[in-house]
Amino acid sequence: MDWGKEIKRLQRKLKKPRHSEYEHMAEYPYVYSALLLYTEEILQVNPDTGRIYEVEADSRTRDVIETLEKSGFENILSIAVFSACQYGEFTLRFDKDILDFLPPTMYDIREEKGEIKLMVKNGGKAEEIPDDRYSRLAFLTDYRDFPYGTSILKPARRVWRNLKLLEEALLVYRLTRAPQRYVFYVYTGNMNPKEALDYVNQLRMDIKRRRLVDERTGELRREPGFLSIDDDFWIPFGEEGKETRVDVLSGASNVSDIADVEYFLSQFFGALRIPKAYMGNEYDVNRATLVMQDTRFARTIKRLQKFVQSWLEDFFFKFARVHGISSPRVKVKMFFPNIDDAMRMEYLMNKVDLLDRMSGLRDGEGNSIFSKDELIKFWKGEGDVR
Repeated sequence: MDWGKEIKRLQRKLKKPRHSEYEHMAEYPYVYSALLLYTEEILQVNPDTGRIYEVEADSRTRDVIETLEKSGFENILSIAVFSACQYGEFTLRFDKDILDFLPPTMYDIREEKGEIKLMVKNGGKAEEIPDDRYSRLAFLTDYRDFPYGTSILKPARRVWRNLKLLEEALLVYRLTRAPQRYVFYVYTGNMNPKEALDYVNQLRMDIKRRRLVDERTGELRREPGFLSIDDDFWIPFGEEGKETRVDVLSGASNVSDIADVEYFLSQFFGALRIPKAYMGNEYDVNRATLVMQDTRFARTIKRLQKFVQSWLEDFFFKFARVHGISSPRVKVKMFFPNIDDAMRMEYLMNKVDLLDRMSGLRDGEGNSIFSKDELIKFWKGEGDVR
């Protein structure tokens, strides 16, 4: 055995992200909604043009791209971005008339002499895909995952595990503690303990048996209701002057308390950098807090858009070359409203309103408190108004 190759193989295996865990995470509604939210935010449509991206290219390359778009490329783009958010990367393999999806669970990446090679399993063997026959979208936001991409779910993995265990524990707790049960006190008189226990058990079986029709014979028969036997308590007592009675044993009073779930949900959305108000999990939030969360999330989306933009340029370039264009020129621009410009506009409007109020202030003699020069300096930020 070549131990050097074996160690490198194990290192690649340990370095590869936990794609199977990401698949399992996406089965949960709040994780799937988070992935869908990221996809929709990254692929925002420009309201002026009705397009997700704009392409600057030569006429021949533009014709190839327009033909591709008419065949439903927008749906392919949504799948690619969603998968990249989930796994950290997504690969599109293509030929002249073929587009093939390659999620990262289907291939491995090898580094040889500083070059990245994509290896796909084919009949038990690793087959290399030529570089000009695939284009890979990868969110390279964490150097520890290189050459693989970094999933947006990676920071939330540990929190998700805790949240999953907590939800399952709460489900079991509610099923066992929430139901209302009864306590039957059965008067057994002067019976000895064994006779009293047998009498109570027989009474319990008679009451708890249910009637049903036998499908084979058509006759009416009775059998124990096993699902309800453990729900109630049967207690024999033999005090004189007492009659059989039934008391109600209420369920747990704290079954509606989910503060611990809310705590882990807050950590989960914090790890994904998604404002809780986006997911409908936060209502009592002031406008300033929401603007701050929106700005933070917008910066995250804009950073990921740069990877999608570079991938589109790479894919269109290689796809055009496959169609016989030797040196295509492609430039892609994606739309996203500039949150910084919106905040600056709001700041300027507030400043204008303040200056308007300051210009209207008068002293006791009716003279303006602030001169025109002072107001101009304040507007330009050149000095303080005294």
